[in-house]
Amino acid sequence: MDAVWLISDPVVLANEKSAIELFRVSDAKMKPVFAYDDVYVDLGAVLTITADIPTMGVQAAKLAEDVLSDREQIADRVESPAGSHITLNVGRLQRYRLNLNRQALGSVNRVIE
Repeated sequence: MDAVWLISDPVVLANEKSAIELFRVSDAKMKPVFAYDDVYVDLGAVLTITADIPTMGVQAAKLAEDVLSDREQIADRVESPAGSHITLNVGRLQRYRLNLNRQALGSVNRVIE
């Protein structure tokens, strides 16, 4: 395994203690953790992608309306999710000796040194 991708799982993340332990073990094994919420940056997540579910729902509804109506031609086949927020923890990136794709930094909303 190269990394841990942490999802919202009530069994794995039953409580704060289990989350702390997951990050402790991952760090001891030099395995980066990618997570779904900025709260995990303080525990040591390298990258978080936080989705704004209501905003994405509105976006999806608009796309569905466009597809179902003959009013508009759909120009873009793929859209980035509205309201998503990406945080990159550069300190952890360096700790795990991961390469940074500088071209992808345009997608990052917040960089933590």
